Amino acid sequence: MRVIASACFSLLALAGCTQILGLGEAPRFFEEDNPGGQGGMPSVTSAGGAGGAEDGPCAQTDPVCTAVDSDCVAIVDNRGKDVFAMRLSQVVVALPDAFKSDTTEGLLVNDAFGLNLPECRLNGGGTINMIVEIDRSSQQGRAGVAKYVSDPHDGYDFVNENIQGFPVQPVLFDATLGDDGSFEAELGAITLPLYVNQDGSDVILVPLREGRLYEVQLSDDQNCIGSYNAFGLDPNNGCYPDENDGVYAFLNGGKAEGFVTLEDAESVVINAFNGFLNETLCARLANGMGNFIEGSNPKRCRRNNNGEILFPGDWCAATNAPWTPGCADAVRFSFQFAASGVQVNN
Repeated sequence: MRVIASACFSLLALAGCTQILGLGEAPRFFEEDNPGGQGGMPSVTSAGGAGGAEDGPCAQTDPVCTAVDSDCVAIVDNRGKDVFAMRLSQVVVALPDAFKSDTTEGLLVNDAFGLNLPECRLNGGGTINMIVEIDRSSQQGRAGVAKYVSDPHDGYDFVNENIQGFPVQPVLFDATLGDDGSFEAELGAITLPLYVNQDGSDVILVPLREGRLYEVQLSDDQNCIGSYNAFGLDPNNGCYPDENDGVYAFLNGGKAEGFVTLEDAESVVINAFNGFLNETLCARLANGMGNFIEGSNPKRCRRNNNGEILFPGDWCAATNAPWTPGCADAVRFSFQFAASGVQVNN
């Protein structure tokens, strides 16, 4: 709560944090090659069956949180269903630097991913709702984003609209599950709107290309990817996460990645947090490097005399591989996640 509160106070003159996101815990960023931390966040942790998270010193006890027998505070019981959905209950960003959780903006965005269930010590804003739905019978799935709902038990509706010229809609993917619940999914092009307030008017648009989920481990009961960190949380801290010590609400159970081209990023304008951010996504990715940014309304990425964006990305779009001296026209996005069972209405 301390880091989120300090970030919120810096924005207080612009808008109240409870209106923007709700006060909540934000997970710390991890270095991609070393995503561990005190309290335990291994790179991928499988979600056990019934019993695991229920036995820890910080196990959930409120009836709202235990209504579904799961290791991850699932809202809906997916056990035995052919079609089921999960909401990303925690996202920990490795790349890009501009969205890591040690920045003010990164803290606020990560908090927005958190589930808004205070009865369960989950005090996130609940404004960014990334949903993965799987249909075992057709061996396909859908991935997309839903807007804020005041009560997660009401379920979620995939967004299907155009934002700044980009189609925002769920994408289909092949969803063949291994016998052990493991799966990977090629999402391709998917535009992710990161809503940072409850009415959806403040949004950071991320037009991701070559998106994919990988090293994902689904629990046997189909309720969880990853698990609630009942053993790693500290009862002396009220069983709340402590980002200063690397203690998280969930143990992650999957990874995701993709890239954004610099030209796509330059065509997206961010006007969020009541004007605190007024810049293109490209300028945000440049992360305050003044030599690569110009203008003020909004800030934009500077171009050379040939019209090429000067800011060098860390990725090459043509090869979908790390940058080379001849190709650095994109920025990689990479994060780990946990997910919990929810209802999709549409």
